[in-house]
Amino acid sequence: MSIDAGTPSVVGAPPTIPEPRAAPKRLPCFGGLRALAALAVVVYHVMPDLQPSWYTWSLGGWFAGLGSLGVRTFFIISGFLLYRPFVVAFFENRAPPDTLAFWRRRFLRVFPSYWVALTAYVYVFGFAPIQSPLLGITYYALVQNYRYAQVTAGLFVAWTLVIEVSFYALLPLIALGLRARARRASLRAKFFSQLGGLCVIFLAGVAVRAWAVWTHPGVGQEWFALNQVVTWLPAFLDVFALGMTFAVLSAWRESGGRLAWPIDTLGRFPAVCWLLALEAYWVSQQFNASAQSYAKLTDVQTFWVPSVVLVVAGLLVFPAIFGAQDRGGVRWFLRSRVLVFLGLISYGIYLWHSTVLNVVRDEVGAGYL
Repeated sequence: MSIDAGTPSVVGAPPTIPEPRAAPKRLPCFGGLRALAALAVVVYHVMPDLQPSWYTWSLGGWFAGLGSLGVRTFFIISGFLLYRPFVVAFFENRAPPDTLAFWRRRFLRVFPSYWVALTAYVYVFGFAPIQSPLLGITYYALVQNYRYAQVTAGLFVAWTLVIEVSFYALLPLIALGLRARARRASLRAKFFSQLGGLCVIFLAGVAVRAWAVWTHPGVGQEWFALNQVVTWLPAFLDVFALGMTFAVLSAWRESGGRLAWPIDTLGRFPAVCWLLALEAYWVSQQFNASAQSYAKLTDVQTFWVPSVVLVVAGLLVFPAIFGAQDRGGVRWFLRSRVLVFLGLISYGIYLWHSTVLNVVRDEVGAGYL
């Protein structure tokens, strides 16, 4: 899906303020991050079919968590890269990016490629026949998450694109709301106003997930059935808010502000970030292992596992934003030619891997290794 993320913003610091080395204008590691996120989703979908000889139940749990991790990494990337121009303009007392131009770029980024992939999936390979014109509109308009039992219908990975497109539609409005809270304030007041607003958005996402987990809402209707709220944008607001918070912190640092010492310290040790991410991922797997023992996740586990995976994704993205981007083995890996190339085509990988997987499955069957 690379899903998107767009092109990294290249907005510099005010000319009267020397640019801190810890907050570079270039963000060269994001191509590698997109590649890793896309590959995580591919591995998540492929491993149950491959079933190599070394594949075990415990390893299967580790692979199963990669889908959620890849999706959340994509969403954090989008939240950061797409909100950063808005907050930089706010801090520099400039007008925000043009809304219509923003929407047009996002539309062209997502829909044409998606339409080609969906058409091939449905009409060329015949994997998901469209039974009615309304279903066709549902899939091609990317609104399947809002129709009961259609979330993974059509091109099944596209449910995440529905959430991305919803975020694109609302981001300029969210930015306007956050901007209005401290339009004429000092730079410091703007910074804390942004953090406060994003904290509210983050908690709103957590609240929506908690409500869905503990109330188990029923279907009730075909469109906007509340039992599917966990696949709508509100249930992922905490993920996007984390990426947007990273954008605020990055813009503040670039404007000459100081960040709390844990942020600067972690930025200097990217390997520590990834080791902490591995530890957090291990914690998430303990929830899943416990669930296997009791046949299913409890409500508490269902709520906390995505939260822990969000921590993992945040730690993976962190070194690509904070710290000197030309230092450390982690950043060298993210800037490697192979990962940068895969990052460039990551949206295509995301859109087409399910088609390729289904073709191979039909030709040679599951467990083909």
